[in-house]
Amino acid sequence: MTQSLQHHNKDFMHCKLGELHTTAMNYPDALTHFHRALSLNSEFEPARQALERLEKLMRGVDPDAEEETEVEDGENGDYLEQDV
Repeated sequence: MTQSLQHHNKDFMHCKLGELHTTAMNYPDALTHFHRALSLNSEFEPARQALERLEKLMRGVDPDAEEETEVEDGENGDYLEQDV
């Protein structure tokens, strides 16, 4: 696949390489490929989503878990967790 990049510098190919590096837990190279894909096409949604997922993995957050947000309870100012 890397050789193919020499002839076809496409956003989707960089995204696929990023996914492969993510699977291999080679996060620095994955970051490089996702950023390259987005530099070629800033609207490329698969690369943007994959980059978000990778950033969560790098922070030690389960990327497949539902996100929780805190919402202020109007009565006493306490914060409640809410699934998004």
